[in-house]
Amino acid sequence: MGEPHEAVTRKHSNALILGVLCLITMLSQADRVIMSVAGEAVKVSLNLTDTQLGWLGGLAFTVLYSIMAIPIARIAERVDRWRLLTACLLFWSVMTALCGAARNFTHLFMARAGVGIGEAGCSPTAQSLVADYFGSERRTTAIAILMSFISVGGVVGAVAGGQIVEHLGWREAFWILGAAGIVLALICFILFRDPFRGSSNDIDNSAEAVPSLLSVCRIVLGTPQSRHIVIAAALVLIASFSFAQFSAPYFIRRYGLGFGDAGLMYGVTMGVSGALGSIMGGMICDRLRWLGMARFGLVPAAGMLIAAPLFIIGFQQPTVLMAAAFIAPAAVLKMLYVGPTFGLVHEMVAPRMRATASALVFMIIGLVGGMGPLLTGFIIDFRAAGYFSSQLHGSFVASCPGGRAPPGSGEALVQACSSSLSSATSDALVATSIIMLWAAIHYLYAGWRLWESGKSKAA
Repeated sequence: MGEPHEAVTRKHSNALILGVLCLITMLSQADRVIMSVAGEAVKVSLNLTDTQLGWLGGLAFTVLYSIMAIPIARIAERVDRWRLLTACLLFWSVMTALCGAARNFTHLFMARAGVGIGEAGCSPTAQSLVADYFGSERRTTAIAILMSFISVGGVVGAVAGGQIVEHLGWREAFWILGAAGIVLALICFILFRDPFRGSSNDIDNSAEAVPSLLSVCRIVLGTPQSRHIVIAAALVLIASFSFAQFSAPYFIRRYGLGFGDAGLMYGVTMGVSGALGSIMGGMICDRLRWLGMARFGLVPAAGMLIAAPLFIIGFQQPTVLMAAAFIAPAAVLKMLYVGPTFGLVHEMVAPRMRATASALVFMIIGLVGGMGPLLTGFIIDFRAAGYFSSQLHGSFVASCPGGRAPPGSGEALVQACSSSLSSATSDALVATSIIMLWAAIHYLYAGWRLWESGKSKAA
């Protein structure tokens, strides 16, 4: 029979457990971001449009990722979560490796969909585990640290992936990341087992029945304030997914950086800054407990109101260093939403609802956010066609296959293709940034309703 789960768990410190979960989360994001860093090479190699890149970076991944999050989370409420998490890690790593073998858009779309299915089990299961290792006084910070490794994964995927793409090729980048995940899955499968449910509160909930999906929905979406928090997070993800897919191409197209330098720039401006912002959001929220539940809406709202103008200014700068000077602090402020958003979810639900509650939120915000790259890619293609026709007669897609002038083209065509794509990418990212102001309105409203609710209870 072996040792009881709680005995096995106690062999490992909470810090070690959190570290391993962070490593898995980091790898999941690295496998996503590599499509952004390799996107320009993939686009040229397979002769794709930016709308197709948007499909690969958005809906190909997020639809199945979002839909599968619920059934996998329901399984997580019933089985050993560590075993489930490692199985998901193994599956998405194999599919990541298969991306490197793709020969056309259809092959790559199917492999990316497979990555989405596997990664659907990552965050809800990992958050459920963290909630059982950390009590309510530290839970928001712990979840924020866990979620910050989404940004760290972005750094790893961008920087390491960019170097691999530049020196070995885009296919090799997918193969190497896939192999790393397979090794990590085998290690976790050997070392870790589930803690008992509710262990952070010294209450063993392992014998309790799993609440129905409907009951979880009623709690998570049952109040105006919680609904507005979810709506706001979904709007933020439209911007986040768009930035993840098109930031590296933006640095390549607008400033002429190589894949390695573009990956490094994306990693520093979006990844490192985003990780810092995620941790700060959780810590600020835990420090502002005197604001009551209102802090879960007010902290992200403040971040969005400042971040959006900084992004808008940053994506229009003439030099890469000036762009980074605005984009990096904007990324910090944007990511303040992570800890408060999911901290509120875990404050609302019981231990056996946590994986399902997280998955429900991920499903909603993922389906909405997944439209971001497709929307941004469509805007790029539309604006590029307009810019090109104002310079030369003809179709941008036909004249600039893969976004570049064919080899041997004249200087006028080369310049028209390059400048049209550069300006269009900047326009699209600016338009996407404006959506964060919309998200801020929902966070502010939720914070106000939570404040009013807290006063009513106190009275």
